[in-house]
Amino acid sequence: MIGPDYAASKSGLHGLTHFLASRAGREGVTVNAIAPGFVATPMLPGDPERLGGSVPIGRVGRPEEVAEMALAVLANGYVNSQVVRIDGGMYPR
Repeated sequence: MIGPDYAASKSGLHGLTHFLASRAGREGVTVNAIAPGFVATPMLPGDPERLGGSVPIGRVGRPEEVAEMALAVLANGYVNSQVVRIDGGMYPR
């Protein structure tokens, strides 16, 4: 279970991303964040198969999928002030 401490830290990270992006953009520096959902790593809080059942896409993510998204964001100099969710559709906007 994710507690308020985790939620507060993520909210702070999102706010910091937007704050820094608004100030660094004129210098040619983009600031973005990647917000992965359940990803098959040793840090996964539970059984990947069980957790995958709660994800609309039906599985947990793979580390290489998160890396691919990070590289795509890094390669695009016009993406700025974004928090890119890569969570299999778990949290609709």
